[in-house]
Amino acid sequence: MSGYAPHAAGSGGVGLCGAAALLFTALKLTGHVDWSWWWVLAPLWVPTALIGLVCTLFAGIYLVLLVADRRRTRHGHPRRGDHGPVTRWGPRR
Repeated sequence: MSGYAPHAAGSGGVGLCGAAALLFTALKLTGHVDWSWWWVLAPLWVPTALIGLVCTLFAGIYLVLLVADRRRTRHGHPRRGDHGPVTRWGPRR
């Protein structure tokens, strides 16, 4: 035994986006493609931009719902599912 134990959790390799960035960079440097460097390096920044866009979208939706909920509770409307104290025989009247 050499003492090498492969990890089952992850490969730790370059990944698909990294491999595409390396390939596009090699094609650009050898003159096979005439792309802008923005597009050559797009496999590195596009996934990050998409994750940021999705996080911003979810944060915006959360804030809109939070403001709507605070306005509704401020004007005396109960929150959804809040029916006051409940006794053994049902809601108190």
